Amino acid sequence: MTDNKKKIHVGVDIGGTKIALGLVTAEGECLQQKKFPTQRSKGADWLIAHVIHNIRELVQQAGLPPEAVASVGIGVPGTVEAATGNVVLAPSLGWQNVQMGRQIKTAFPAIPVYIEQDTKTAVLGEYFLCADPSVSHLLFITISTGIGSGLILDRKLYRGQLNSAGEIGHCIVERNGLPCSCGNRGCLQAYADGTAIAGAACQRIKHGEQSTLTEVLSNGRLTALQVASAAEQGDSLARDVLLRAAEYVGIALANVISLLNLDLIIIGGGVAQSGAGFIEKIREVAENSCYPPARGSFRIVVTTHWDTNAIIGAGLLHNTAASENWISATSKAGPVMRSQTANATDSKIYS
Repeated sequence: MTDNKKKIHVGVDIGGTKIALGLVTAEGECLQQKKFPTQRSKGADWLIAHVIHNIRELVQQAGLPPEAVASVGIGVPGTVEAATGNVVLAPSLGWQNVQMGRQIKTAFPAIPVYIEQDTKTAVLGEYFLCADPSVSHLLFITISTGIGSGLILDRKLYRGQLNSAGEIGHCIVERNGLPCSCGNRGCLQAYADGTAIAGAACQRIKHGEQSTLTEVLSNGRLTALQVASAAEQGDSLARDVLLRAAEYVGIALANVISLLNLDLIIIGGGVAQSGAGFIEKIREVAENSCYPPARGSFRIVVTTHWDTNAIIGAGLLHNTAASENWISATSKAGPVMRSQTANATDSKIYS
């Protein structure tokens, strides 16, 4: 970046195993990226300080003065109080009531700081990048260790009353079904996330069913990606496990489609990349199970922006809070109205 006077925004995506950050232009272009391990065992204060250090280092490596940074946006895998930046609960990080917003704001007192749930930053990035001006209602769902989603409704980021909208992983798909980590039973996550997929395969193998995964399991822990890989190679047990999970996802999506009349559903996560019929099964079940008039009115696709969607979305959080028409001049998807919040500064963290 040669023009040091041009303002850029820092977007940060914090995950359970790795952290990615990038420099994002007002036009949504990610100029530079950096990734490093989360190291959650070192605690919240160390991790936040490490993020601050890496933000400063990335800006310096880009040859930019500190004043070139116009805002910092951060996506966190958990429940966030958008108005304060307090991370209420982030199980994958081992966090509870962590005052992240105040610590980041103390490090960058002269610029706006925004903290948001990672699925919301991801859906913002996906919406910006989807390149379809006809899309007004979009769901981004990620299937990984857990299942989460973010919503764009009427071209607005939808947060809900408690900033917890999008918990599709905790929609009930089997009444009194399998226990979920949230304390309920029968949640989608208990049947279709990465842990559930691997667990279902393990259980069937231990009960004597034949699979090429038997040797993998005997050598250590089985993962959902290994199940997906075996399914791609024709393992019938792995394929059956994967398609059963896809059926549950399709049922949950059918309910959301019937309720919200969505245009586009984008799916992310390693398993979603599987060529074993996973996405095709989701599409089939969602299409056949949703409200009949909605059939044929929506698309279900796999993300092509897995490495950048959350970074770009985090870098554009300033727009959702500060403008009535936040990407109208630059978004490939057309005008995006301000997010569904009580006022224009709900996501902004002040010292």
